[in-house]
Amino acid sequence: MLIIRKISIASQTMRKQGIAGVLKVLARKLDTYSRRKLPVSSLWEIAPLFRYATCDDLIQLKARYPIYCYPDRESKEEWGLKTVGRLYCVDKIIKLKPNTMIEVGAGWSPYFDQHFGEQNEYWMLDDGCYDPFDKFDLALKNRQNTHFVQGMLGDFNPKLPAEYFDLVFSVSVLEHVPSALKNEVYNDMYRILKPGGWIVHSIDLLDFAGLSEFDYISQAGFVLPSKADLHFSIRPSDGPATLFEPLEHVFNYQLGIGNDQKWHNPPSVYRHLPTILVMGYKPDGEN
Repeated sequence: MLIIRKISIASQTMRKQGIAGVLKVLARKLDTYSRRKLPVSSLWEIAPLFRYATCDDLIQLKARYPIYCYPDRESKEEWGLKTVGRLYCVDKIIKLKPNTMIEVGAGWSPYFDQHFGEQNEYWMLDDGCYDPFDKFDLALKNRQNTHFVQGMLGDFNPKLPAEYFDLVFSVSVLEHVPSALKNEVYNDMYRILKPGGWIVHSIDLLDFAGLSEFDYISQAGFVLPSKADLHFSIRPSDGPATLFEPLEHVFNYQLGIGNDQKWHNPPSVYRHLPTILVMGYKPDGEN
């Protein structure tokens, strides 16, 4: 019966769309089959990576690093893109053991200051332009182990010494950089990183924007995988399911935070983002 049904579907497609339509359907089937055979790049290796985070990634990171979840790993706040990005960076910091590291765009979160500031030389770069401003200033005063530099990558700030850092990392930050500034941002990042040093980022971008990001990072000189792995996995046949931002976060933080009228005229959701896990390095012996 299954064979008869498939023949019937193929016949209907032929009548409606011709041979081109049949070939298109066949191509989609072959693409699905080939993706099913492709392994997802390992989360745990110290090796170049550029792929979407999966639901499995978040679960395994939470299982491995419970003390780095806050307030705890059962909290409903601990299931979003920032959580997987944060724990991804935790995993790499623990494994790389950098002497000097800088977080880009930490905002008022003291997370890495609290967890790694005592055993690592931890810097934080941020422009400090937040509303309310006093919240950022108060958070800055409460940091115990942070070497803070105000500014942005791409400014080529002399306060950020060249070839100084073993690790440059960020969590859900670089997607906010305008396209016109991407080259300067990654060139500056390359400048401050030691030869042999690593970059680790989670970047909340979709398909074509993600591919462009891959090009910007590669063109700056960083070593990434030979190609970006940016296919979505939704069906069981696709492989491990892609992680998307919880709708609660999308609605409350991107569309309606602080807006008491949001339920009277609910906004439409036009973006439901995944996050790209990025790991690359600066080749040894280059300036």
